[in-house]
Amino acid sequence: MHNGISRWLPVLSALSVLLSACSDDSTEQNALLTPHLPFVEFAVRETTITPTGGYTFKEFVPMNGTIDLVGRSGNYSASAVMAFYASYFPDRDTVNVLSATLYLHGASFFGDSTGQVAFDVYRLNRTWNQATITWDSVDASFYDASVSRGSYTGRIGLDTEQVAVQLDTAMARLWLATETATVYGYRYGFILVPNAASTVIRGFQSFENDSASYVPSLRLICQNVAGTVTDTAIYSLGVDTFVGNVDPLDVKPDRYYIQAGVVYRSVINFDVSFLRQGYVVNSGILTMQRDPATSRLNRFALDTAIAVHIMGGPTSASSFAATSAQARLLPGSSVVYTADVHTAVQSWIRGSNYGLLLRTDGTREYQALDLVTIFNHAAAAALKPQLKLIYSVPKN
Repeated sequence: MHNGISRWLPVLSALSVLLSACSDDSTEQNALLTPHLPFVEFAVRETTITPTGGYTFKEFVPMNGTIDLVGRSGNYSASAVMAFYASYFPDRDTVNVLSATLYLHGASFFGDSTGQVAFDVYRLNRTWNQATITWDSVDASFYDASVSRGSYTGRIGLDTEQVAVQLDTAMARLWLATETATVYGYRYGFILVPNAASTVIRGFQSFENDSASYVPSLRLICQNVAGTVTDTAIYSLGVDTFVGNVDPLDVKPDRYYIQAGVVYRSVINFDVSFLRQGYVVNSGILTMQRDPATSRLNRFALDTAIAVHIMGGPTSASSFAATSAQARLLPGSSVVYTADVHTAVQSWIRGSNYGLLLRTDGTREYQALDLVTIFNHAAAAALKPQLKLIYSVPKN
């Protein structure tokens, strides 16, 4: 008798858990993913809906990635901000600087590959933080535009080519002085600003690169006052980032815009008020179509995934969920994206529905200028995004 009871205990335990789960509303975590089992307590339904609205907005976001962009291409422009750690420069008040050379390693480019990148170097006037600086904070007071401290003009070469930028030796001389930063401001670094001759944007490896061979470096050739001793020193530790902008972005009313580097994000809204408490969302497949004519991608865009987040509030300034679903191109298609957003829909049943946030996925948002445009709720019916829902409804 005892052995018979033991044999049935696992079955009774499983039934107890199932009945307990059915007594509560589904959450994003316990939503039934597939309706394979014949749950007699539920009826499975299917419907497809289109967005009720949405919008695109611009947001100033710090870049601070593994690639620094500098140059100009069409309406796009980018400036790189850089400083070598002052603590690594020795105090050499009596030395003369014969040459100061900044070395940068290529990583990418955006625009016409036959164009040229051209920029000037200016000394910065104030402190900055690579984790917080954005385009709107780089105003006329940020750097001294009255004196160029170096310049560069060149064509796009190999992806990993090294370029050399000759810097003002007087500026470099201050980096070796013992005077405080309040006197000369030499600890603030410099900015690379594109000039009118630039027709392409170049991506350079930043200090965040995991290879010491590719990070920015500074070579100083110095000589003592007597002119009898010359030495060369290399410095490769510092901080950097870039700030980018597009003015204007040609926004069409029937597109959602997802722009990296110059951050544009979009919100897409669906009305799921027909889903009631106790409904279980088994599947929620979001389908969207990219517009190749207005998207801006190049061969460095190896991954064009779109991150899909749950919006936490009603405006663009609202926070969004840290985790996201990934919208990826449908196998065999170059324009159709799909993502499983059933957890978002389940959360809307239990609480507020502020829509989905669409943004460039991963680190690409902070090191590239990729633009993906998606047909939105105002597009022709065949191009609108769709949300296909499979959900289970309690029979009682």
